Amino acid sequence: MSTGNRFPLADARALAEQIVFDLQPYCQKIEIAGSIRRESETVGDIEIVAQPILTERTDMFGHPAGFHNEFDQLPFSWSRYGRVLAGGERQKKIMLPAGIQLDLYILLPPAQWGAIFLIRTGPAEFSHWIMKKRSRGGAQPDWMKQKNGALWADLELIPTPTEKAYFAALGLDFIPPGERSLFTLAKTPTVTSL
Repeated sequence: MSTGNRFPLADARALAEQIVFDLQPYCQKIEIAGSIRRESETVGDIEIVAQPILTERTDMFGHPAGFHNEFDQLPFSWSRYGRVLAGGERQKKIMLPAGIQLDLYILLPPAQWGAIFLIRTGPAEFSHWIMKKRSRGGAQPDWMKQKNGALWADLELIPTPTEKAYFAALGLDFIPPGERSLFTLAKTPTVTSL
């Protein structure tokens, strides 16, 4: 969430790229999202989506016992980046010394990259629209739901490893990040399939 202060895109991107560089060795995938990805002239916060390296753990009987998350073993504290405002397992909020907030979204199962990256790229109005049921004016077919960072049909996970896969699952043409503003919502996106 934006702090109210706005920073030039180039300054915010430089800070974000340094954090991505630091965390890259601990990630399967990490990308800058939000207004930086949308190429906004000014940026209110830095949003990064990270899928940490996960190793399956087993209990003493050899049964699956969840995952070991590489972020749990970082050789530094999250306070390295600034004042930690929230330090949850799936999201970190850190106020950087420059006065801009970092929102780090951590992708853990069952979350899917396409779902999280799309929603965290925004803008907020677009993300709300993409998750809202069609019967209520949104993009999502009524028989689908967004839950735990993934798209579902009843109890079945719909794989969305990319944003394009997410749009395709909704039966929509891909909308580039820079075009996901309110004017896009005024148009009716093309439904390719249901």
